[in-house]
Amino acid sequence: MTTTATAFTPIEHETLGDHAYGRIRQAILSGHFEPGGKLTIRGLSAQLAISPTPIRESLRRLVAERAVEIVPNRYIRIPVMNSSELRELRDIRTALEGLATERAVANVDAETLAHLHKLDAAIRKLRDQANRRGTSRGPVQAVVDLIHQFHFTLYRAADMPSLVRLIEGLWLRTAPYVSLLFPGYSRTERGNLRAMILTAVARRDTASARRLMEADIGGALDYLIGLAVESEAQQARRARKEKHPNLAGRSI
Repeated sequence: MTTTATAFTPIEHETLGDHAYGRIRQAILSGHFEPGGKLTIRGLSAQLAISPTPIRESLRRLVAERAVEIVPNRYIRIPVMNSSELRELRDIRTALEGLATERAVANVDAETLAHLHKLDAAIRKLRDQANRRGTSRGPVQAVVDLIHQFHFTLYRAADMPSLVRLIEGLWLRTAPYVSLLFPGYSRTERGNLRAMILTAVARRDTASARRLMEADIGGALDYLIGLAVESEAQQARRARKEKHPNLAGRSI
């Protein structure tokens, strides 16, 4: 008697929880939320036209990824990181994203390079709009979304899916901060490092591509760290004044 093995094609099934998780996660990665921004189950349910139960499920997953947090009075928000946490993420991101860039260089074909140039041109155009409008959320969100597309188009060319997943997890934590780069940092850097990265990739110069990507990531996060340090200093001054109100205006 001959036994014939039958291969069944697996049926892909996305639950409402999976759908909600993917939509909220992508919104975070694309800079649609700022640090400290509050999220409500009711609000997300209305925006996504999904019942509250799948929203709760998706938020639990995002809490596990540290993309959102539940604060003591039980509301949900995008985490606010201190300067020490940002320094740690800077050091990890520069190492991992430098590696991904280095490994991607050999695999970037003409079509991918052309797509990267197209994304870069779109970023430059929208960045100028965002800078002219200051903190206007529309152009800034569009730029952040394009920046995300640019980086992960390059990183995926490394053909290292585990590395890309690690990097995505780090971006989930830092993406809400990218909007704070506008207009201050963006007016200074102006995308020059990204253009130099593309030149290095086109030349197959792995060492330069890695070094430039590390400089790009490090420079942006150094700016954010500076903002955090300034905010922490202001908070410390306010705390001293509240503790010693009679010393207000004196040198202490």
